[in-house]
Amino acid sequence: MQAVAHLKHTHKSGPALTDGSDVHDGTTVFADGQRGTVLIGASEDAAGCEDPYDVDSWKQGESHVFCETYAIPANAESVEVHWAEEDGEPYIWKFPNG
Repeated sequence: MQAVAHLKHTHKSGPALTDGSDVHDGTTVFADGQRGTVLIGASEDAAGCEDPYDVDSWKQGESHVFCETYAIPANAESVEVHWAEEDGEPYIWKFPNG
């Protein structure tokens, strides 16, 4: 089964970001405590998802939705989305499957 994590990121303050953002790199999906298998290239095809490599100028107050797609077991009882900055503690969102 595929699980697509949609994360909305907002540039809160500071000058415009002129390089591509790697904020999406911190997203992972877990099922029943096990990391799923990332499906490279699948996220850009999901409805409502932006390609982070197309965002080359990100102004203060602007938001973008970046997604990550993972394969997880269809019979998983719980799904978690983890997001963390490099070497940071993750934020975790938990969802029942089904």
